[in-house]
Formats: sequence, C-alpha cells, structure tokens
Amino acid sequence: MKKFFFAIFSVTFFFFMFISGKKIKENKQLNLNEKYRIIKYQGYTFDEQVEYLLIGPEYNIIFYEEKNISKATLDYYGDVESLEKINGLWVGKLAQYHKISGKDYLGRELFYLGEVGKENHKKFLENYREYFIIGENIKKFNLTYQEVIYYIKSTINFKDPNKFIQRYGNESDFTYEYLKKQYNFVSKGYNFNDEQLLKIFKKRKYISILIIVLILLIELIFYKTIKNHKKNKAK
Repeated sequence: MKKFFFAIFSVTFFFFMFISGKKIKENKQLNLNEKYRIIKYQGYTFDEQVEYLLIGPEYNIIFYEEKNISKATLDYYGDVESLEKINGLWVGKLAQYHKISGKDYLGRELFYLGEVGKENHKKFLENYREYFIIGENIKKFNLTYQEVIYYIKSTINFKDPNKFIQRYGNESDFTYEYLKKQYNFVSKGYNFNDEQLLKIFKKRKYISILIIVLILLIELIFYKTIKNHKKNKAK
C-alpha cells in the first residue's frame, strides 16, 4: 500500500511541477543590432517546425518581368541554423537555400512572387549565405568558416539560436502550445486580443495548479487516514 501511494503521489507531484513550470509566453525576438534581428517563427501549420529568421532592412524584389515595375518588399535574409556571441559580436550560420525554400515562411513568400520573383529572390539571397558577423558597427555576410575564425581570432562553439533568444530576447509572444490555443479561439469566432487571451490562459493554468494541489492534499489525507486506521486496528 505504501509503495502504491508513493507512486501515485510522485506522479501527481511531477505533473504539478510540469504544469506550474509551463510557460505561456516566451521570448521570440533577438536584436543583433539596430537593423538586424532574429525571430523565432513557428508558422500557422502547427507541425512543430521551428525557424529562426534573420530579418533586416527592407528590399525590393521584381516579380513582374515585362513591365519591370511590380516589386515585392521583403525583409527576410535567411534561416539561422546556429549562433554564438563573441566579444560583443553575433556570429551565425545561415541555412543553404535548398533547405529553406520548402519551409513554411519562405514557402509563403515565394508563393506570391511567381517564377520570376522566385529566381530574383534566390539571386538576392546568394549574397547572404554561409556565415555572418553582426555587431553595432559591423555586418559581414557570405563568409567562410575560415574567414570568420580569422576575423574573430577565436574558436567558435555554435549553439541553438533559441538559447540566445530566450536569454537576451526583447520581445515575447505565446509559446507554441498556446499559439495553437490562440488559433483555436480564432477559428471558433472569438475576437480576443492578446491581453485578454493571456488572462484566460493564466486563469486556466492557476485553476489546473489548484486542482492538482487539492488532489495532492486529498492523497495525503487518504494515506494518513488509512495509516491511522491500521494502527487502531492493530491495537
């Protein structure tokens, strides 16, 4: 009986820790300097595909070749695969074009550009491949690893961009789980703003925590009752 109670109590307690530790919001943007930033993007397909977009100054892409006047304004410079901060400089590696062209974000951008726009955009992004170095007064793109080492004069231990976004990020949004819940509210016709949804999500989280705490108390009371009953029976 004691082992069974301990197992049930442990499961409930760990579930309590899991619920109480869940974040409703997290950092989603990291500023590299005044012009460039990295955004954690999870799209609208909810397939758990996470992208770390390098966003910078806006540029125009021609997508109607005949008149040469139809232009799309974009600010996307690639997907960041890995990142490191060294001596105040951000050093990162951008994914190759064939890896990002089928992903959610760029896929949506390319859908509206057409064949001419796709080709022009691909040519533009060729100037922003491989490694980059970005700081307050510096921006270098299309570097090889050897060039980065030469400039930084240090070895680089690249990390997941999300670690830096969560640590140094300056703009928050709902986590992946709560983005899905937000989408469900919208799809059902509810017109809540982010502040209202945050209150709803917090309330539901606190209610869940309260319920789990009550269950833990009931389990303790039940265990003590059984234990006292056995003692009285032994007498």
